[in-house]
Amino acid sequence: MNLHHAGHPADGFPSACHAVLAQLLHAGVLVDVPATAGELRAGATVMYYGADLAEILLALALLVTWRPERAAGRPEPAGVSP
Repeated sequence: MNLHHAGHPADGFPSACHAVLAQLLHAGVLVDVPATAGELRAGATVMYYGADLAEILLALALLVTWRPERAAGRPEPAGVSP
């Protein structure tokens, strides 16, 4: 079993785009949203930190549900059922 994951060049692209969009929204640059400056900053803060929280929760869900495959011919440990 190969545990090494080289990754794909675009693996972090959606997260990076989301963070950049949140920063642009916070700065009020290149965005046309009918809201006050305070509302823009509040929304951008929720976007920026909310995305981080969502990524942490997704990583935890992956860790909790991940089960490595057993190698062929390798016996199960005693007292453990699949």
